[in-house]
Amino acid sequence: ADVVDFMRRICDSRFSGVLNLSGKALKIVNPEIFQIEGLRVLNMSDNQLTSLPDRFQTMTMLTELAVANNQLTSLPPSLANCESLQTLMINGNQMSSLPAVAGSLPNLSHFEFEQACELLSPPRNIIQSGHQPILEFLASIYDSQRTLGLKLVNMGLTTIPDEVLTLTGLRRLNLDKNLLRSVPPNIGNLWSLEELTVADNLFTDLPPEIANLSALTELDLKGNKIPVIPTALGQLSSLTILSLENDSVVSPPKEIIASGTTVVVDYLRRLFESKVNGVLDLSHLSMWSLPEEV
Repeated sequence: ADVVDFMRRICDSRFSGVLNLSGKALKIVNPEIFQIEGLRVLNMSDNQLTSLPDRFQTMTMLTELAVANNQLTSLPPSLANCESLQTLMINGNQMSSLPAVAGSLPNLSHFEFEQACELLSPPRNIIQSGHQPILEFLASIYDSQRTLGLKLVNMGLTTIPDEVLTLTGLRRLNLDKNLLRSVPPNIGNLWSLEELTVADNLFTDLPPEIANLSALTELDLKGNKIPVIPTALGQLSSLTILSLENDSVVSPPKEIIASGTTVVVDYLRRLFESKVNGVLDLSHLSMWSLPEEV
């Protein structure tokens, strides 16, 4: 009877453009669904699905997808092909992070996302801001996979989302004008990063793992209160642009900072190496006095 009912629903959907398979105790999605031409509405809520097939390339006319109250942990990348999608209901699943692919849907206007488990990403402040900021955040994450650049500016972030720190291919990261107080150690996982700008936050220090960003050429720390620039930056041999909030910096000395990025990095490198070999060479740096940290 269930098979007959399923086939009847499939047959009807070819004419109506609507397929309702909610509450059928489905554990897998029948591939025949993806062969229905002109399907506009697909409802597979209240089942036992743990994943969706990555076969949404053909569903370009889909305007509503409901997969609420299943056991899903993610959505397939091919969902990005459903550019006509206006309604997406993924609530009541097991997603700890909202899928970035939702941010790729240009016509999405109704998005139900509350999960049956704790939602770690987007950050709480963005979720509390409503539908549009959530989709903007997801769109930024999604686009970064193509552009290799991520811009999360003025979003009220208090922590760097864990999801960002997994984007190991990222080359440009802009976190300006947030409420960030610390950089987590796993920032060092972003080894492809070439530009990092964290201006106008609340940083007072940087972790030693910043030295792992060996490809970094530009680092913007303006608008923070970092009194001592960590010697770990001396390991960044590719760094050519270092922007600091000079008034709040105690070390390096102001005359070193005024001499430019190359001299600052050289100074920090010498301090860093002195901790290893016990020898500190500060010759030819045009310093006015012996630095306090020495």
